[in-house]
Amino acid sequence: MKTSSLLLLVCLLMHVQLNGQFSSTPTVLFEGGDPGTEESIHFVNLDNDGLDDVILCGQNGLGIYQGVAGVETFKRVHKLRDSLQNSTERALAIHAFDLNTDGAEDILAVRSLGAGYHIVWYENQGAPSFLAPIQSLAGMVDPVAEVVFGDLSGNGLPDVLIRHANSSDYLLWALSITAGVPSLGAPVTLSTGMNAADIQEAELINFDESGGLDVVVGASNGVIKWFESLGGSSFAAPVNALTGANGLSDMAFVDLDGDMDLDLLIARTTANAVVWHERLTPQGSYGTVQLVEQVSKPLHFYLGDIDGDLDQDIWMYTYAADNIFRRFVIYKNTGSGTPVKVTPSFTHYIGPYNTHVGTRLQPGDLFRDKDGDGDLDLLVYNDFVSGVGWIDNLDGTGLNLGVRPELVDFFGREFQYADLADIDGDGRLDVAASVVNYHDNTTDESQFFVATQEFGPGQFRIHLSSGDFYNRDYERIHHNRVKFADFDGDGDLDVAAAYGDFITVSEYFSGTNTFVPHYLLSRDNGIDFVDMDLDGRLDILGHSKNSNKSFWFKAISSNPMTFDIGEVFTANRECETFGADMNNDGDMDVVVRYGNNGDPMHIAWLEQVTPPGLVWLEETDVSRNLGFMELVDFDGDTDLDIVAYRRTVYGSSGTQPPEIVWIENLNPGFSGN
Repeated sequence: MKTSSLLLLVCLLMHVQLNGQFSSTPTVLFEGGDPGTEESIHFVNLDNDGLDDVILCGQNGLGIYQGVAGVETFKRVHKLRDSLQNSTERALAIHAFDLNTDGAEDILAVRSLGAGYHIVWYENQGAPSFLAPIQSLAGMVDPVAEVVFGDLSGNGLPDVLIRHANSSDYLLWALSITAGVPSLGAPVTLSTGMNAADIQEAELINFDESGGLDVVVGASNGVIKWFESLGGSSFAAPVNALTGANGLSDMAFVDLDGDMDLDLLIARTTANAVVWHERLTPQGSYGTVQLVEQVSKPLHFYLGDIDGDLDQDIWMYTYAADNIFRRFVIYKNTGSGTPVKVTPSFTHYIGPYNTHVGTRLQPGDLFRDKDGDGDLDLLVYNDFVSGVGWIDNLDGTGLNLGVRPELVDFFGREFQYADLADIDGDGRLDVAASVVNYHDNTTDESQFFVATQEFGPGQFRIHLSSGDFYNRDYERIHHNRVKFADFDGDGDLDVAAAYGDFITVSEYFSGTNTFVPHYLLSRDNGIDFVDMDLDGRLDILGHSKNSNKSFWFKAISSNPMTFDIGEVFTANRECETFGADMNNDGDMDVVVRYGNNGDPMHIAWLEQVTPPGLVWLEETDVSRNLGFMELVDFDGDTDLDIVAYRRTVYGSSGTQPPEIVWIENLNPGFSGN
């Protein structure tokens, strides 16, 4: 083996003369770091054009999406506003309101900032920047566990009710506006006297029907307490509105029996039951418990008139048996005290927003007449594609529901692989990329998407978005695993990507400007895009970890795209696959690097013969702990050699430091060790 040190390689690279110049500052084409987990979605008319715009709120900041007339999606504004670089800083909850009385909706928010937490506001400056830099209204030290916005002081403005982590007290920050400048008064403390760990949520309702908003707090020990509003920011000492509701995870005040008062609906998670209590007096006394249904692990209620009969129906979601995936249950309010259960047909939508147990924040706009047909549709988080989906209330009854396209999609902060091309011919580069959100050291949530600048420079429309879980191994697999190419030869650019554990190829139809996923290879590894048969179209080399076989995939038809699949090689735990003319005979060969962890890595050169086919020519035991590699004519003799990274080796004879090694192509074969 011929070995060059890292220092030598750096010296060689320093001799390369650059004939062009680069800008000193990069231009951001597409920015990751979208709001992230525990999002809430809020519809705001930021540009006063009569169309809904969207703000997503989450752990990485605020994401803005503009509404576009005539399409079901939103355009992704180029810049993620107030992008937070520290993942511990989160935008917890937001509320849209004209805070400076200029006629445009601004944003009131509670978020972490630096070492503390703040109530802040963002002035709406209109397109294209929209939100001005952050302005703090009040600072806090302790982490925030719950946020509720509402006019508790009775001045027509959204006050902020906050409970801090490990605290049983609520702090009321009353909002006022003077000469177009918002400010907060000193916080007023509402002491519940409860165990902080038991508190589930606070509801703001006119509990005693006296005209002002009261505060009602529910706890998992079965106690519900009521703070009566005395006017302004003053509240009476809390009294028990109900006891014995052990296992309470959520509560809702809704007229279930048609007598025009607020009955009490309770989800009791530990009892696996949904129950209700009839309201007996305006002062808030309730009757005995009545069972709605025994249901496994009910969690949260959301109210909305899904059938157009002017009463509040109930959307509830539950934990499934695995304690992870959530399912919807719908109860239609009949006004008779017996809600009728409706079971949705969809399963892969796992719930609305800000529903993380133990952190109860504003849920945002869960219901919206998205299609303008006069009934309420449902906004949900789609776990399969990492985006905001919507469920269409097809006939206005809430009984006939249909899954509709994504509204917006959000993206991780770490891009892995990407390709750029003008796929729609508008003169602007479009992007295909895989993105990852880190969860731990081995498993990430990965996503693949295609976005076009269809709405203008930096204004992206998402055409594809798919999510999966992916075990990353950057040292072993460093090929670009995303590619625009005319795989089927129909004259437009399709897209292929290896993300998660799959290779997917999506066919592009230029007439309708749409992508349709056609082909999925399970368990990919070692992908390469190369024209193996020299017909002018790229093919795909890949490896199935299920069968330990390498394959050559060639698109043979369009609409729908289909592939001819040829087996190339059998190799346990292949790491990389390359297509190249290794012996300058005019056809494409295959080079694979493979082996199990801890075993010597092997390099196999597979020569293509006529008629087209692949046969194993030579195998060479190269090195233990060989990392990624490249094919390059390193010595200038017109054939392709191997330059590879060899990782640190620890053994009884000592530690071998990491190296960059050169393995010469002897044609045939490679140089020995």
